[in-house]
Amino acid sequence: MQKLLLFFAVSFAAQIGTLPFTLLYFNKLSIIALFANLVVIPLIGVIIALGIVSLVLSIFWNWAAFIYASINIVIIKALFSFVNIVGSLSISHLDIYQFSVIDTLLFYLFLVIGILYWNKFRNSRAKFILFVLLAANFILYSKFDNSKLFPDSQLSIMAIDVGKGDAILGKLPKGNIILIDAGSANQRFDSGAQIVFPLLQRMDIDTIGDAFLSEVDNKINGGIFFLLDKKIIKNLYLPKLDSVFSQDMEFKELINYDKSNFKQINNSIIPIGNSRIYKLSYSENKRINDKTNRKNCFIKLQHGKNSYLFANIYNVDNLLSLESLNKFLKSDVLFLNIRNIQKQIIKEFISYIKPKVLIPVDDIKKNDLLKVNQKLQEDNLDYILKDINQDGAVLLRETNNKIKLIDWKN
Repeated sequence: MQKLLLFFAVSFAAQIGTLPFTLLYFNKLSIIALFANLVVIPLIGVIIALGIVSLVLSIFWNWAAFIYASINIVIIKALFSFVNIVGSLSISHLDIYQFSVIDTLLFYLFLVIGILYWNKFRNSRAKFILFVLLAANFILYSKFDNSKLFPDSQLSIMAIDVGKGDAILGKLPKGNIILIDAGSANQRFDSGAQIVFPLLQRMDIDTIGDAFLSEVDNKINGGIFFLLDKKIIKNLYLPKLDSVFSQDMEFKELINYDKSNFKQINNSIIPIGNSRIYKLSYSENKRINDKTNRKNCFIKLQHGKNSYLFANIYNVDNLLSLESLNKFLKSDVLFLNIRNIQKQIIKEFISYIKPKVLIPVDDIKKNDLLKVNQKLQEDNLDYILKDINQDGAVLLRETNNKIKLIDWKN
């Protein structure tokens, strides 16, 4: 029993010593590590010993080395299976976000104070009170440098770099959380599971009130299905689906499989809190043989005097119908997703919108973007250009009707 307690004490000391780095880099606090180590550490010792024996025997007796190595492989696989099972338990860890370098320094400061004063108290009650006071003070002081990316009572919008496709996350002043698109998904990578959902967890967002898809395409917006499966989206708004296109029907079947509440909208106005969302589509151009059903679409957020336009554009012909939308598309901020279109057309489109802030979110080649930007500057079009690929995201915040770019990393 004494050896078991000593083993626990050594394991606990190691966990305490490395805890700040675990929280800082992995944002997870392991709950069952002490108990799992009862199995893991002895097995690691056996694995190392068998590995050394296998190496030595391989010099003069290959058959015996093969036997020991085979046994070692079985033990390693058993260890991996045990770790996977234990790690997949919902109670295996707690997610701890916003643990900073300052919090790390505070942790070690209070740890040193605890060690210095621990032996000065002989009474168990006094030691317990010391522990509680140190823990309470650490929790209190560690919160001082915490900050919200989406503060209350302010409009905040973040364009997220999800690789292929785009994803825009926002919080309205009334607290409503919105999402526009969710990035792509395939067998190797799912933007919804690996980028958007972890970000929501980090920001302590457990519900998205309204999610909008600019297009129905698994390759572009497949990340939405992971979020639907997690049941965190209340209302989902889609472009009108067309039974002629198999892609539309496949998308609908996947949504129905998740039993999600969705609405098909086209040229609609959706009031959310004290803001309004406009879903706009191009006038149909019958000359275009759109086999992939990639329909050009605008989603516009209007809040007070400021407006934010999310534009998905696929082909040149439909750009010619912009005049039918008059001045409505002119916006303060333009999130631009434009593909396979000539630089001159991109320039004309940006000139038409006249944004104060331009944020390309997908598939505009950097060289093309720089050339377009240079020509627009020559035409005296004054705007701020932000590239989400540089920082992984661009965060905008509206305060007193003024739109500000926020350095979200610091």
